[in-house]
Amino acid sequence: MIKRIQLNPEHDENAYRYGEYYFNTENKLVRVGGVLDELEEIELWDELENASFFLELPFKAGDIVKVETLCNPTYYGVFTGRWKKNPYPKFIEMTCSLDVYIPDRDLFDYTDDTPVLGMTLCKEEELPEREAPLRLLSQVYTGDMDICSMLMYYGRKEMKRALEVKRFQ
Repeated sequence: MIKRIQLNPEHDENAYRYGEYYFNTENKLVRVGGVLDELEEIELWDELENASFFLELPFKAGDIVKVETLCNPTYYGVFTGRWKKNPYPKFIEMTCSLDVYIPDRDLFDYTDDTPVLGMTLCKEEELPEREAPLRLLSQVYTGDMDICSMLMYYGRKEMKRALEVKRFQ
């Protein structure tokens, strides 16, 4: 159940009103209740059937995230910061794009459908060594390194030197 209440009830004579929204195990709205008049309840149903929301993510551009899902093996990527509210409120998206490194093919790529609820911030010591190039990409997104320097260090396989350069800037 989700309960809707007024935050500043001292400023409203209708402060006693509240809404209750009941969902089943499939997250479908099954009942609306609370202290409402009948017309208000009908209007709420109409609004809720077309309701959408936007979930702010706790990541900033350059954060390295770990992605764990039930269907795929764990992988890592760099959060690009391109997570914005959808201008079409009827379309709820719970996926985003990450920039990733594919060690087996030695190349950078991106995802289109990373589930946001499967992402957690990756601690520096948790990142596998084979995913180390993501640290360079992270520095590009945070502004600690320009893309040309990143490509130079990566192309020369000077990962360790590139990461040391950041520490002394």
